This record gives sequence, C-alpha cells and structure tokens, in this order.
Amino acid sequence: MFLHLPQRGDLERARKRILEYGADGDFDKLVAANCEPGMLLVLLANVSRDGPALDTWEARFGVSDPRQLKSAIRRMKQCAEDFVSLDRSGLLRLAAWPKLKSELSLLQFLDYFAAVPKVLKGCADSLETAVGSARFKPRAHSFSNTALAQLVAYVQKRTGAAHDSEVSALLDAVCKKGKGGDPYAADTLKTWRAEHAHYIRDAAQMFPFLFGK
Repeated sequence: MFLHLPQRGDLERARKRILEYGADGDFDKLVAANCEPGMLLVLLANVSRDGPALDTWEARFGVSDPRQLKSAIRRMKQCAEDFVSLDRSGLLRLAAWPKLKSELSLLQFLDYFAAVPKVLKGCADSLETAVGSARFKPRAHSFSNTALAQLVAYVQKRTGAAHDSEVSALLDAVCKKGKGGDPYAADTLKTWRAEHAHYIRDAAQMFPFLFGK
C-alpha cells in the first residue's frame, strides 16, 4: 500500500480537531518522544479521511461493483492483444509516428510503442490478482487499516513504544464526526494492534526511511 500525502485542507481539519477535542497535549507528548510533528499530522490526516474514503469500489476504481472491474480488466487485455495485432505489419507504428515525433526521438518512440501492450497486459494481470485477494476487497477495510498501521508503526519505530493512550486520544479527535461519537479507547487500539500485526509490520518495512530514529 501507498503512503498518501493529504491535501492542505485535510491537514488543517486534522489540526483543528486535535485542538477542538483537547488532544494537543497527546500530540505534544508524541513529539517530545521523538515523532516529527509534520509527519505525525500527515498520518493522522490519512487515518481521518483517506483510508475510509477509499474502502469502496467506487472510490478506488470508479466502478460500483467487482463485476464492472472484471469487465474493465478483460477490455484492457483485449486492447493489448488488438494493439499487437494491428501493428503486425508495422503500419500502426507508421501511422502513429507523425503524431509523436515532436515529443520523442525515434528510439524513444520505438521503445514506448513496444511497451504499450506489455504495460496494458501487465496492469490488467496485476489488477486481476489484487482483486482476487481477500485483503484487497473494500469490505476488508485494507486501506483504512493500512492508514492506521502506518500511524501505529511510525509511533512505535520513532519512540520505541506503542503509546496507545496518546495515539487513541488523537484518533478519537480526528476521526469523530461530532462530540457524541463513541470514544476510541486505548484498549481498542491495543486489540487492533494485536489483530493487525501484519499490517503494522508491512508498513514499517515499506517506509523504513520514515520510521527510523
């Protein structure tokens, strides 16, 4: 999974909620324990909005259900086959060259042209594999779990401890829709960490340059 950089508005909303719900002291404790404030805010903003927002087929791929996505994958594969077939005699290259010669050298054009069907098929195959994975499906909440795992891994690696109390207080602040929401308790986070250890491990391995001391 990726480390998404939220928009400025997302950071401002997260910062405002932290102050509004009185979690600024918890934020300061994590900074004092060796967390970088800018990165901590980015990771909190990701948890508050981007992870949950991407846990739908529509948000991830612009389709309402997996059947539409599988249809798109089939079309991508067919397009790759058609591309190769249409250029069997080299006429497609001859037709395309005048349009692209102002942007690419001849060697660049030939390399680019040869790569197009391979990239299309490779993307289709990779997407097909991902869609077949239980962890990738929206109902697995993989994006929101990954966003939270990145935050937890960052705090653990930077400070040497989980800091469940401070992290849960910040999560409670940035994820609430209103003050009547259920609190995100430290015990809740501790249980989540135990059940999603593989997400935390993967996050730390994927971005070691961020999580080092």
